[in-house]
Amino acid sequence: MPISKRKMWIELIINGLLLITPLLLIINGIAGLAENDPNHPDALILMGVLILGILGLVMTGLTVFRLFNRGWHGIALYQKLLAILYFVCLIIGGFEWLLFTETIPPNWYLH
Repeated sequence: MPISKRKMWIELIINGLLLITPLLLIINGIAGLAENDPNHPDALILMGVLILGILGLVMTGLTVFRLFNRGWHGIALYQKLLAILYFVCLIIGGFEWLLFTETIPPNWYLH
């Protein structure tokens, strides 16, 4: 099923806006840490990564639903790339959620 260019660009713009929000939070938090800001910029980094994990979970779920309906060969190339990108976001964000909820101890890598 071919996708129109208009629908493709709308989908790419929406995905870009969804991805830029947590990335801006992370960048703003890193800049605050570099400036020794006393207003807890590390919370912005944590919030950005956690939002990235939730976004990866939702979008990976939508991709799995799309795969059941159309199959891997039935989706466009940009949707395949977005699926891989969101899966990477899910892995990073999921790991951060495990650290945030202390399912994995924060100093697990020291042992």
